Amino acid sequence: NIKEKNYNKEYKNMLDLDYLDDISEFKNNFNNRLIKIVNNNYNSKPQNNFNTQIEFSLIDNNELYYGRRGSGKSTALGKKIEFLISQQIFPILFSSPFVENRESIAEILELYKKYLIILPPDEALRLKPQAKHLIIDEAAALAPQQLINLCKNYNNFTLATTSEGYEGSANQFFLKTINNLKIDKIYNFNNNFRHQINDELEIKMQEIFLLNIKKQELNNLDYKIIEVENLITKEDLLKQIWALLKLAHYKTKPSDLKILLDKPQKIFVALNVENQVLGVLQIFIENPLVDENLVLEIIKNQRRPQGRILMQNLLLRSQNPSFAREKIARIVRIAVNPLCRKMGIARALINYAKEKLNCKIAVLYTENYELEIFWEKLGFSSKYSSNFQRSRNLGKSILRVNNE
Repeated sequence: NIKEKNYNKEYKNMLDLDYLDDISEFKNNFNNRLIKIVNNNYNSKPQNNFNTQIEFSLIDNNELYYGRRGSGKSTALGKKIEFLISQQIFPILFSSPFVENRESIAEILELYKKYLIILPPDEALRLKPQAKHLIIDEAAALAPQQLINLCKNYNNFTLATTSEGYEGSANQFFLKTINNLKIDKIYNFNNNFRHQINDELEIKMQEIFLLNIKKQELNNLDYKIIEVENLITKEDLLKQIWALLKLAHYKTKPSDLKILLDKPQKIFVALNVENQVLGVLQIFIENPLVDENLVLEIIKNQRRPQGRILMQNLLLRSQNPSFAREKIARIVRIAVNPLCRKMGIARALINYAKEKLNCKIAVLYTENYELEIFWEKLGFSSKYSSNFQRSRNLGKSILRVNNE
């Protein structure tokens, strides 16, 4: 029932994955793999019980829900809010570092919005609104001290967080931060909170989007560098690489898997020991912009084309249109198995990419002392540092370009 003009608009948006590049170069590996998996039969019968049973009560005042991405933690938070309101416990302060989480809870609980105060963490910490219960979604994404200070302001709180995909300072949540929070009860969402155990659709979704992939264990540390190609024909290799990419970044979505399989001009370099992936480097190529008017609009900060985050920042900061005339490789993610870190694997991956790519390589990241040293040693010079700090981890954005 979609009108033709709306359909064409949506279809065009779908094709915009190429970010001003030639759409004909894209593959259809993601859909082909999806069809293959969906056509496989699944014989296990759903059980008449759920893996995670949460008994909401007023006895355990401070709770933590954690599990893999998509396991229903946010749904559980919504149920907790409904329970609190039914017990006349309000107003309730809801906070999350991600705007989509805040918008989602506002939409789901629209009938209860008069009982809710929804704020980003920095604003919640600054304003300290009166509330009888604090709810934080994706707690591990907050700076440790920011999370601790927020929880100290309220007698009762409930936290939810993803147990995968946190690197750097955010990884402290499970190592250190949690020890500084008075948590009465912890729920581990081993299966999806919203579905029965062995739910057929849930099993298919996990298989399609590789939601249940875990990091590989290693028997020895002998390694060689290989270039990874044709992942569609090597499902085991795909699973190993995807497990590491998920580990390296929180905001991993099913659409990222589609880009991994379909997007052209990307290079994956991995380390392999006895068919086990030790590390992976993900690189996107930002092609030159031929539209001179678009380049001028970017320099004037009037346009921000998708897929050109490096080029956009270089043009805006330098005011030099020459940056639009050459392609540049953007390091998107680096992931190394936790058992093999501090062994030079990331360095070897980047040096290997330098040999294979005939263009400049650049990286955009959040200010971090260890990363500053890491990129300096690899020959990446700083091109600019943003003038503002990001609420999520209180760091500035840094752009570095390889000197070679």
